[in-house]
Amino acid sequence: MRAAIALLLLSVGAAVGVHMHVTGASNGRLFTTADVPPHEYAIVPGARISTDGQPRDQLADRLRTALQLWRAKKVQKLLLSGQGQGGVVRNEVTAMRKYLLQEQVPAEVLVEDPLGERTLDTMYRAVDVYHLHSAIVVTSPEMMARTLFLGVRHGLDVVGVPALHDPAYARPIVMANEFREVFARLRAWLDVFVWHTRGAGEAGH
Repeated sequence: MRAAIALLLLSVGAAVGVHMHVTGASNGRLFTTADVPPHEYAIVPGARISTDGQPRDQLADRLRTALQLWRAKKVQKLLLSGQGQGGVVRNEVTAMRKYLLQEQVPAEVLVEDPLGERTLDTMYRAVDVYHLHSAIVVTSPEMMARTLFLGVRHGLDVVGVPALHDPAYARPIVMANEFREVFARLRAWLDVFVWHTRGAGEAGH
C-alpha cells in the first residue's frame, strides 16, 4: 500500500512538473492582434472541418484571427498546416485555403503544408521544410502553450496570438480541449525529451 501511494504521488508530481514545463514556454510570448510585433509568417494549425468541407467553429476562430493579423499588416504570409489528404471531411488545408480566398486574401499569401498531421509535425516542418526562423502562432488558447513549447524546442522563435472563442459555443469546446491537453502536453514533452520524435519530413513539399 505504501509503495502504491508513493508511486501515485510520484506520478502526480511528475505530471505537474511536465505541465509546468510545457506551459512555461508561453511566458512572455503571448500577444494580442494589436500589440504583437510584425513577422513575415503566421502559422495556423488545422482543426476539424464539417462534412461539407467548411471549417468548424474552432478552426474558423483561428482563421479569423489570422485574417485580422494579415489585414493589420502584422504578417505577410500565412502557413496553413494540417491534414491535406483524404476526402473532403479530412482535408483541413484545402478548407483553410478556401475560407481565406473567400475573404479576399491573395493566393500568393497562402503557403500550404498538407503534412501537418500533428502540432509536432507543423513546428518541425516550419523550420526544416519551410525554413522559417520566427513566426506568430495562431491557435486556440488552450493549445497555445503546447504549440509554443514545440516551436521553441524545434528552434523556432515563436510568439502567440490566441484565437478567442465565440462565447456562444466556447464552454464545451474549452472544457474538451483542456481535458485533451492534459495528455497532449505529456505526449509533447515525451516526444521532445524521451522519444526525440522529429515529425514528418520532406515528403509532399
